[in-house]
Amino acid sequence: YFEQGIYGMGETFSRAQLFNSFPSSHTYAAFSVAVVLGILAPRWRWAFLSLAALVAVSRLVNLDH
Repeated sequence: YFEQGIYGMGETFSRAQLFNSFPSSHTYAAFSVAVVLGILAPRWRWAFLSLAALVAVSRLVNLDH
């Protein structure tokens, strides 16, 4: 779709397929869940955020991003 210009986002995103996504959607999801759980259980906020950080690091270590 990018090659054909269907999205209509212009030059900014035309070379998006040349780069790996960083941060990954796994990282976004992990931090989103960590923030929500941190709001619901403030005592465990740093544990949740630490686990989300481990997800982000694991994506890099596994060479997924």
